Amino acid sequence: MVSVVPSLWGYAIAGYVMTAGAIGLYVVALHARARRARDRAAAIAGRRRTSTPP
Repeated sequence: MVSVVPSLWGYAIAGYVMTAGAIGLYVVALHARARRARDRAAAIAGRRRTSTPP
């Protein structure tokens, strides 16, 4: 006899996959943001080093 109620395992696995994907994208975005901040800080420090009055 075939069960009328579908298995919920597919939904659980899909939920885990979607959550892992979202967390992965979030981590990638954090690394990109940190890289931009580091580059910006280096640019500001470089301008300060070259524009210091004698």
